[in-house]
Formats: sequence, C-alpha cells, structure tokens
Amino acid sequence: MLEIDVNIIEYVRENPKSSQNQVISAMDYSYSYCYQRIKRLVKSKKLQEQREQQRVLLSIV
Repeated sequence: MLEIDVNIIEYVRENPKSSQNQVISAMDYSYSYCYQRIKRLVKSKKLQEQREQQRVLLSIV
C-alpha cells in the first residue's frame, strides 16, 4: 500500500494544478492496478500449491 501512496504523491508533485477529480482518478487507477497485481500473485501462489500437492500425491503412488 505504501507504493500506492508514493505514486499518488509523485502524481500530485508532477501535476500541481490538477483538480481533485484528477487526483481521485489517479488514486483509483493506482489502487486497481495494485489490486490486480495482488490477485495475480495470489492466483499463481494457489496454482503453485496445487502443483506441489499433485507432485506429492504422484510420489506416493
């Protein structure tokens, strides 16, 4: 979450005359980007765990 806050601070620094709506849309974009990244990481972690379980089952058989 710190990364998001830093991105927003940088955006405001680079665009000091931006309106509140522009800052809010930048925040929305930043949060949704981060959320999508987290979702992908969780999904890949789950797939990795499933593969590991399958390997264990195959080694038992």
